[in-house]
Amino acid sequence: MKSLDFYREGDYKEYYKMLQFFMRICGLWPYQSYFAKYFFIIMTMFLSEGILVGQLTEVVQNRNDLNEVIDCVPNMVITIIVGIEFTGLIFNSEKLKICIDRIAEDWQQLSSNEEIELLKSFTVEGQKLAFVYIFYVSLTGFMFLLQPVLVLSLNSDNSTDAKSTLPYRVQYGIDIEKYYYEILFHSYVSLVSHLLVLSSINLIYISFIQHACGLFSVIGYKLEHIGDEEGLDVDLNMKKVDDNNYRIALDCLRKHIKVIEFSESVDASFSVSYLFNLGFFVLILAVSGTQVLMHSDDMNEAVRYASLFISIIIQIFWQCWQAQRLLNYSNIPYESACQGHWYYTSTRCKKTLALIMIRSSKPCEITAMNLVTFSIETFSSLFAAMKLIRIDTINILTMRVAITYGVKVINMVCHTKNIIKYILRSFRSQSKLHIKTLLLKMMKNCNLITGEEEIRILRSYSERSRQLTLIYA
Repeated sequence: MKSLDFYREGDYKEYYKMLQFFMRICGLWPYQSYFAKYFFIIMTMFLSEGILVGQLTEVVQNRNDLNEVIDCVPNMVITIIVGIEFTGLIFNSEKLKICIDRIAEDWQQLSSNEEIELLKSFTVEGQKLAFVYIFYVSLTGFMFLLQPVLVLSLNSDNSTDAKSTLPYRVQYGIDIEKYYYEILFHSYVSLVSHLLVLSSINLIYISFIQHACGLFSVIGYKLEHIGDEEGLDVDLNMKKVDDNNYRIALDCLRKHIKVIEFSESVDASFSVSYLFNLGFFVLILAVSGTQVLMHSDDMNEAVRYASLFISIIIQIFWQCWQAQRLLNYSNIPYESACQGHWYYTSTRCKKTLALIMIRSSKPCEITAMNLVTFSIETFSSLFAAMKLIRIDTINILTMRVAITYGVKVINMVCHTKNIIKYILRSFRSQSKLHIKTLLLKMMKNCNLITGEEEIRILRSYSERSRQLTLIYA
C-alpha cells in the first residue's frame, strides 16, 4: 500500500487525521496539490509575519528610548521565532515527506498483534499529548486576546492609552485612536496565525517523536522474547532455514537501522530552526524577566510579561522533554537484548544482536545543529542560568548606572595593568612552546604514515582545514 493510500484508506488513518489537518492548513502536508500547498504557505506567512512590519516600525521610531525598545522586543522576537520554525520546515519538506512515508511503511511491516498494539499505544499517547499542547496554546492565546477587553473594562474613564491595550506594540504611521479596531483585528489575526503555526509544528514534532519511541519499544519487545522457545541443547551452528531466532534478530536489526534513520531525519528537520530559536528564547526570558521587575508597580504589565516568561519556559521544557523521551527509548534495544535469552541462540544470532547493541550505544538525539542536545539536563542548566539574573541587570539594560560601571571598569584596568602584561607575556611564551611541540608531533605522525590510502585520508583532512582557515581569514 502506498503512503497516500495508507493515510486515506488505511486501518490506522484515524490516528493521523489531526496531523493531516494541521499540516494541510499550513501547506506542509506532502501530498497536497502544488496549488493548495503554495497557497496555504503564502497565506500562513502573510498572516503570521505581516505584523512584523508594524513591530519593526515601532522599534525604529522609539530607537532613542531604550525602555520602549525593550518593551517591543519580546513579541517581535516571537514573531521571528514563528517565521524561522515555519520556514525551516518548508525548506525541509523533503525530509518531512520521508518521515511521513516511513511512518506508513513501518505500520505495514508489523508482523504481530502485540507489535501493532504497542505502536498503537504510543500513537494514541501522542494524540493525547497533542491535545494537551493545543489546549495550552489555545488558553495562552485566549488570555492575550482578552487583554484589550480587560484593560478597557477596568479603565472605564477612557484614560488608558490605546496603544497599551493592543496585544502587539505596532506602528503603521496612522492614527491609532482612529483606526484602533482595524489594528486590533490585524493583531488578533496575527496572534491566531502564530498559535496555529506553533500548534502545527509541535504536533509534527510530537507525532514523529512518539512514532520513533514506539518503534524502539517494538524492537525491545521482540528482543526480550528472543530465545524463549529454546533450551540448553540449542545448536549453535544450525542452518539459517531452521534458525528462527536469527530471523527475528535480523528483522530487529533492519527495523533498528530504519528507526535510527527516521530519528536522524526528524533531527535534521528541526535542528537549524531550534538553534536560532534557543538563542531567541533565552533573549525573551532575559528581557521578560527583567520587565517583570521593572513594572512591579504596574500590575497589568507585570502579569503580561510574567505570563510570557512562563509560556517560554513551558515551550522549552516541552521540546526538551520530548527529546529526552527519544533519548531514553533509543536505549531500549540495548537493554532488551541483554535481558533476552540470547544465551539460547545460535552464534549467528548472537553476532546480529551484538550489532544492535553496538549501535544502541549511541543514543538518538534532537540537537541544535549538534551544538546543544535537547534534554531535561539542558533544560535544567538553562533554568539554573536564568536564576543568575539579578536586579543589576535592570540597571545595565536601562543604562541607569552605566557611568558608574564604566568608572569601575576603568579603575580596575588601571590598577591591574601590570598584572595583565605579566599574564600576557607568560601566556605568549607558553603558547609558543606548546605550538612548537604540536608541530613536531605533526611532523612525526606524518612520517609514520606509509600507506597510500592513509596518506590520501590525511591529505583530505589537511585540505579541509586549509579551506576552513581561508574562509575564517
